[in-house]
Amino acid sequence: MGKNRKPKFHCKNAAQKYAIRKSYAERGGQKNKPSRKWNRAHEFKRKKSTPNKVGHPVFVYGKSGRDSKYLVFTHKPKDGDEENYEKLDHNIDPDETDEDSYVKKEYEIGRSDGLREPDKEYRIHNDDKEKIKKYKK
Repeated sequence: MGKNRKPKFHCKNAAQKYAIRKSYAERGGQKNKPSRKWNRAHEFKRKKSTPNKVGHPVFVYGKSGRDSKYLVFTHKPKDGDEENYEKLDHNIDPDETDEDSYVKKEYEIGRSDGLREPDKEYRIHNDDKEKIKKYKK
């Protein structure tokens, strides 16, 4: 063995080996990654429709690479899922003032290519801005 080399480490018993493996599993075997940088964006988009889902309007407020952070709007929440939505005072579609509009209380993160340009002009009424701001994190 050379002068400057340390001897190779060997566990003294099974308990020590278990403790080392557990510590590696807890930290994932790698150092903590820095948090993702979100660039500001303030635009309405629409989710792309699929055979099983309708494309709901979304308000994109953050972008990072190919991902977007957005809030989802709907006219009627799913049955049994009403507690995850908050009713807005005014509809985001100015043409449909008689229908209700709801915003999902939790934001979603998704690929930007899963969104398309909206087919209508949407807007957030001044009375609803505080409600929207509450769910943007």
